[in-house]
Amino acid sequence: MIRPTYFGIVGVLASFAAIVVVNIAPDAAGADLAITGYADGDTRWFEMYSDAFVQLDKGFHDDPQKDGFFLVLGGTPTPQQLNDFDPKTFAPTFNAVGSGVDAFPNDENFQLGTISYNNGGLTGSGFESAPITAYTVNFADNIADNDALSDEPYLTTIDSVSGSVKFRNGQLIGVYMNAAVTFTYDYSIFGGDVLPYSGAFKIRGDEFELFVDGTHPTSASPLRYIWESTGFIDQVTPLPGDYDRDLDVDADDYTVWRQKFGSAVLPAGRSADGNNNGFVDAADYVVWRKNLGLDSGLSTGAMMIAVPEPAAWSMALMTIVASVLFSRELVCCFTRHRFTTL
Repeated sequence: MIRPTYFGIVGVLASFAAIVVVNIAPDAAGADLAITGYADGDTRWFEMYSDAFVQLDKGFHDDPQKDGFFLVLGGTPTPQQLNDFDPKTFAPTFNAVGSGVDAFPNDENFQLGTISYNNGGLTGSGFESAPITAYTVNFADNIADNDALSDEPYLTTIDSVSGSVKFRNGQLIGVYMNAAVTFTYDYSIFGGDVLPYSGAFKIRGDEFELFVDGTHPTSASPLRYIWESTGFIDQVTPLPGDYDRDLDVDADDYTVWRQKFGSAVLPAGRSADGNNNGFVDAADYVVWRKNLGLDSGLSTGAMMIAVPEPAAWSMALMTIVASVLFSRELVCCFTRHRFTTL
């Protein structure tokens, strides 16, 4: 089997072309929804054989178009340490190795394929739901572009697709989809193996998550690869005030707003940024308050809550707003765009 290295791994990394298989037959009354997304800056791909990773928003030395590589653990990690590594608790130090690769050809602008759904019975009026019947995607648009090492495409298989798309007066207000994902390296042309890596791709409301993690033993380090990406779907316009994306506006959304208060939001209008100004601030509480009780009837239950009234709320709100004003300069630094348009 060919060993990937810091300098040769670009060939393996770049093998992200896709062929997609779904296990649900399309309905006769069908429609297609092309989806694009904005990936979070900490989107990463790990190549644990060489103890290396790339990250979307870091650049590499003085080149903002390159994404790594950087060391994961450093030193001389054992095969057990490489297999035990937990990407969910990873705190990178960005120790650069190699000459750099462009692992994300379209930067944060992800092409997330096409969702097919049964639109039979949809009227374009009120709240409506339609079942998803198929999903196709080419992740080569997002991570790498060709396989310079084996000269063969990277196979992506998507299976067990389930979920639905939600509308309000014909406008898309949420996508709720789960899909099993398998990425497969084919080293048979080198006399090696076909190596599958399994995980999931999920969309909830306007938020997507890709996570695939697999490992295969060798006589040395394990061939462990990890794909980790989250972000937002461009085509979805969430219900105003529905900050937890469960298709109603209730106390849970207020909790999300409190948790996110003072944070920058990129792109604007996502998370708990109800007024689309790029920050979670007091104005977003107003959006939530005005829409409290809005229920699509498509979510799972509702709860009665006591709403903080202005008289009781004013002192707490003023305190929070004051803290944001003092920290605004720090928060603003997160809105800078990594890439320069050419």
